[in-house]
This record gives sequence, structure tokens and C-alpha cells, in this order.
Amino acid sequence: MLSHEPTAYNYPSELSTMSEEDKEIYYRTYFGQSHDYYYDKLEQYQAGRKFTFNFYAFFLGLPWLLYRKMNRFALFLLVAVVGQSILLSYLLEQKYINTTNAFWYERGAMLFWGLVTGFFANYFYMRQAQREVDNAIAATPNEDTALELLSQKGGVTFIPHIVIAVMLLVLLLMGQ
Repeated sequence: MLSHEPTAYNYPSELSTMSEEDKEIYYRTYFGQSHDYYYDKLEQYQAGRKFTFNFYAFFLGLPWLLYRKMNRFALFLLVAVVGQSILLSYLLEQKYINTTNAFWYERGAMLFWGLVTGFFANYFYMRQAQREVDNAIAATPNEDTALELLSQKGGVTFIPHIVIAVMLLVLLLMGQ
């Protein structure tokens, strides 16, 4: 059955005629407090330099992704790391590797996932920003409404961190 929900680009808007320079205020609103840094990365991305290294993403990984509301990438990283841990546990149980090798594999995997996150974080964040800005412009009747929507969808959040901390605290208290 066909969906009757309109896509973001079915709404009448100025999206098709708006230049990237005209969208600057939208991007800066989406990026939040670090708008200068991320707008510079966006310009690099649009100029063809798609992959730039993000040290925060490298060192903080999953918490940084959640902080920046990059939930899809965070879910991918979580599934990949958990899958790698399950595989490593299996290899240890079956005695395919010893604990010393497992230790070094785990450290190598940590470095690998840190590098993947560091190199791909800005790329995926710029793609997400472009999608959210285009959708907000296309779906809202005026600039103020679009900017309000972008300030809610973009920026940063500590909500996932608080939820995880409460869950860990509850699990810790239940275990005692």
C-alpha cells in the first residue's frame, strides 16, 4: 500500500532556490553553541573535503555521539562493539585465542573504533545537518518556525547520559 505521507520535499518552499549561503543561519541554529566550528566543517564538507578528524569523537566515542544527537551512528557503534565483544568472548571460550591475545585484540579494537568514530563523525554529522535543515525549511511555513524546529532537533543533549546514569545506578542498587 502506498503511503500518503508527504515527503519533506513535497511542501511548497524556497528550498530549491535557496543557496547554501542563505542557509547559514539555519545551520548555525542547528549546530548550537559550537556553530563556528561546525559551520567551518560544513564549508569544508561542501568544498569536497568530506572526512575531517574530530578529536572529541575519537576520545569520547559513544557519549559524544549521543551528546550531538547522532543516534543512528551511536546505535551502529554500540552494535559493532557489542558484536565484537561477543566474538572475542566466544574465541576465548573455545580456546582459539589466549587471554594475552584477547587483551591486545581488545585494545586494537578500541583504537580501531575510536579512529572510525573520529574520522566519520563529522561526515555523518554534516549529512545529518543538511538533511535536518532541508527538511525544516521545506516543512515549515516561515523562518522563525524552521529555526525553532532546528534548535530543538540540533544542538546537544545530556538526556541519554542522564538516563544511562540512572539505569546504571538502579542496577547497582539492585545488585547490593
